[in-house]
Amino acid sequence: MDYKRYQLDEDFCICECQGDFQEAIIIGQVSFPFKMQRSMVLICMQGRVSISINLRDYILHRQDMMVVSENDIIQSIDCSPDAQILLCFYRGDYYIEEHIDNTLTQQQYYMSPVSHICDEDIEEVVTIFRLIAHKIDEHDNPYRKKAVKGYIQVLMSLGYNNLSKLLKLQEKHTDSRAQQVFHQFLTLVQHHYREHHTIKFYADQICLTPKYLSQLVQQASGRLAGDWIIQYLLLEAKAMLANNEYSIMEISEALHFSSPSAFIAFFKKHTRTTPKKYSSL
Repeated sequence: MDYKRYQLDEDFCICECQGDFQEAIIIGQVSFPFKMQRSMVLICMQGRVSISINLRDYILHRQDMMVVSENDIIQSIDCSPDAQILLCFYRGDYYIEEHIDNTLTQQQYYMSPVSHICDEDIEEVVTIFRLIAHKIDEHDNPYRKKAVKGYIQVLMSLGYNNLSKLLKLQEKHTDSRAQQVFHQFLTLVQHHYREHHTIKFYADQICLTPKYLSQLVQQASGRLAGDWIIQYLLLEAKAMLANNEYSIMEISEALHFSSPSAFIAFFKKHTRTTPKKYSSL
């Protein structure tokens, strides 16, 4: 793997990779599933990247871009031997323009994190990426951080423009009722699965009965609503166990189980192994 990294500070860096980029996720050797400690923008310049995030599988081809949010859980990554990738890592709201409401952007990128960069924009994106790398290397420049943030704002303006075009296109192809409810449900699950494990909570938020919600979710996704909640809990639990920094007590409390024994029983029921045995694999 050919790998170059340009680190501005603890909150921001960019990378260029060729081939498999698993080790380029800053954290070194990755144990999957892995919970992202930073947000990431990935641009596939050539080849193919297959990545599984938050129980959903994506494939990126030439000029496809993916936005991965902080706290998203990566389950697997696979790259073709000819893959060429640009990566940007940042913490929190590092890149966000204060005068722009990014709520819609965050929601859109969560539901559809992969988008395509058109030919007329990709050259500008690559040029700005090179300018950022060059500016980061100017270690004696006291204004380099301000300059880098300016370049980032240009990139974000491109992203917002592409997003607005995408949303206008989607307005012409309105999702079915089942798809709309599924999107609402999955957004709620992403934010609340640690605290709320029952279908009733999500059904109440969407003003549906639990039975009808589960029917619509299964119609749209092929999976029952309760199974989505369970799989999110298992994914988080596996990521915490793989980290080897959390006790069973800490994991059960973080995922709001009534006791460690309740968490162990839940984990064993759905994986056919105990948390202790899983963490030692």
